[in-house]
Amino acid sequence: MTLLRKSPARPASRRLAWLWLLVALLAFVGGYWLGGSGGHDTTPAAPGHDYGHEHPHAAPAATPGDSGSEVAYWTCSMHPWIRLPDPGLCPICAMDLIPVAKGQQDGAPVSLRAVTLTPAARALARVELAPVERRAVDVATRLLGRIEVDETSQAYITARVAGRLDRLHVNVTGGTVKAGQVMAEIYSPELVAAQAELLEARKAVTRLSADAPALLRDTAARTERAARDKLRLLGFSAAEVETVLRRGTPADHMPLTAPAGGVVVRRDVQEGAYVATGTRLFAIADLSRVWAVFEAYEADLPWLRMGAAVRFEATGLPGETFTGAVTFIDPVIDTMTRTFRVRLDVANPGGRLKPGMLVHAVQQTAVDAQAGQVLTIPVTAALVTGTRAIVYVADPNTPGSYEGREIVLGPRAGDHYVVRQGLAEGEQVVVRGNFLVDSAAQLMAAPSMMLPEGAGEPGALDGVPPPFLRQLPALDAPMEAVLAAARGTDLEAGRQAFAALGQALAGLDAATLVDEPALHWKELAMLLGNDIRLGRDSRSMTELRWHARELDARMQRVRRTFDYAAQAAQAAGPGEPGTPAPPAVQAQLGEVLAAYLRLQDALARDDAPAAQAAVQGLEDAWRAVSREGLDGLDGLDGEAGAALEAIAAQMEQGLMAMQEQTSLEAMRAGFQPVSNALIQAALTVGIVHQGDLFRVHCPMAFDYTGADWLQPDPDIRNPYFGHLMPGCGDVTGQVPVAR
Repeated sequence: MTLLRKSPARPASRRLAWLWLLVALLAFVGGYWLGGSGGHDTTPAAPGHDYGHEHPHAAPAATPGDSGSEVAYWTCSMHPWIRLPDPGLCPICAMDLIPVAKGQQDGAPVSLRAVTLTPAARALARVELAPVERRAVDVATRLLGRIEVDETSQAYITARVAGRLDRLHVNVTGGTVKAGQVMAEIYSPELVAAQAELLEARKAVTRLSADAPALLRDTAARTERAARDKLRLLGFSAAEVETVLRRGTPADHMPLTAPAGGVVVRRDVQEGAYVATGTRLFAIADLSRVWAVFEAYEADLPWLRMGAAVRFEATGLPGETFTGAVTFIDPVIDTMTRTFRVRLDVANPGGRLKPGMLVHAVQQTAVDAQAGQVLTIPVTAALVTGTRAIVYVADPNTPGSYEGREIVLGPRAGDHYVVRQGLAEGEQVVVRGNFLVDSAAQLMAAPSMMLPEGAGEPGALDGVPPPFLRQLPALDAPMEAVLAAARGTDLEAGRQAFAALGQALAGLDAATLVDEPALHWKELAMLLGNDIRLGRDSRSMTELRWHARELDARMQRVRRTFDYAAQAAQAAGPGEPGTPAPPAVQAQLGEVLAAYLRLQDALARDDAPAAQAAVQGLEDAWRAVSREGLDGLDGLDGEAGAALEAIAAQMEQGLMAMQEQTSLEAMRAGFQPVSNALIQAALTVGIVHQGDLFRVHCPMAFDYTGADWLQPDPDIRNPYFGHLMPGCGDVTGQVPVAR
């Protein structure tokens, strides 16, 4: 995602200076908190540097003949990731290896989030530690609710015809009735007429002689059957129909009987009332089984399962315990109270549980992993902010040193949190004083609870070992699979895509990383692992898509920090690209570069019309490459093909952002991905250019995230700021070109 730049003004620079002065003063006031007995520097670092951590100076090489010095390993001063147990030559540059004495390799920060407190500071903060341990967690879930009528056992008596209720045999609620018991008697002219029709139909049948035509006899029989069916549909039973036929006269009133036995829980009419067809007269409920409906908090959701047995007590029946099975968990959370309904089906012999009675339950749930226990930390150890949770882990080798970590928490279980990822059994975490430790991290501009990314991203790191850089593209394809799955509807496929990315991440070997690159990779690998775990455990597509977006932002940060496609190629040396494209394609890319350089010059001069024309020329040149040249790259190996796909994606992103734009701001936003694409193209597949080509970096572009560009000479002309800061930037190297 391209970030829009905020144009800095000169007053902003003064405000920035005042801001850093204020931070320095705060650090001075709180200086006694930080550093160890060794007197570590606590001055906050500038953005893009050491994030408040001391980066140790190169340790003096131990002379082989020194007495009392024991060599830890042999390394190369030009390639510090080379660590060999014996002296010799560097396998990369053939320089003599130098020894590093034991103890000299210590003292380096172990994390970007490392914080050290003096003994006095620890005493004032009252720092306390507790171990990360496995335990069988017993969770007490407290529920409050009430008894309600089982809706499935309710029956209703309604008027099937309009009429007058001349008599109510049951005129109070709460009474018990049996199935078939007469509840009321109704007078209805419609019922009287229907009985008369049946009697007349019967008379017509009996008046027909045996020698009457068959058609006439059949018609009379059908008329009688229709009259019987009409009475049946109006509520008469078969026995009552026969009674009418035997009596020979219509009955004035029809009895209304109970369809089922139970308790009358509602009476909606009075004696003598006139009712219409369909009017509800009585409601009857069977109270031999009732519902216990509880309100549960959102945090209790992980501990409630369908079919689980729950023991509860009723306020009106102290000392008695009842048991019911969970038959319903409300799929919707009440947004006002953040609760949901849980329903139990409860046997109620003797009717002791009354509808409306208050009940309460304390459900004990044992949370067991497959091994019988789960990893837990005390609740006070976690600093929870939204979806993130931070803990501080004590360094067992350095008293007073604490490493901050973002972890993935499971549900809360009483006084403990279940840990899903990020901690190991036996580690000591800060359970008291962690807010003060986090405050110290904030003063150091390190990643913390309030500053998730610390002082900001450092920009592309230098000195990253090529063996590590060559591994990073292995994350790109699984990441694309995650994004593709997030656009679909198959939840299980999305989970599997996250799991595959997790395997690719676990397969990376970071043993060659040292110093600052090692710290940054440790931080990013931790964050990536957390996002992957959350995505792998997603319970809905909405949740999975959210974690996919978060993960994509992390991967973009990895690409910006390590810039692996460009740096891996650059590390190969200043010669020709490792896997060049065909000469025709390199020439076409040269035309794209020429249009790009015209755009860079126009942006540096703040010339919007010229920049618009250059954007159009750049797009035309790129379309020519897309139409004619890309098919010719099919024969390249997988590494070059992957680089080409990344080049094309960034070019399209930048051109789309600049298309039909008239403002310099919009065109500068799209200029960044185009610059990255051409830098990567020059370092991987090759670009024809007559003359030199320099790569320049501006650390202040896009709110201090930094941005690169290309220009044909080392005289800096900043395209991101124009006349505001034309000379802002540093030449970071000369880019190889094809002649």
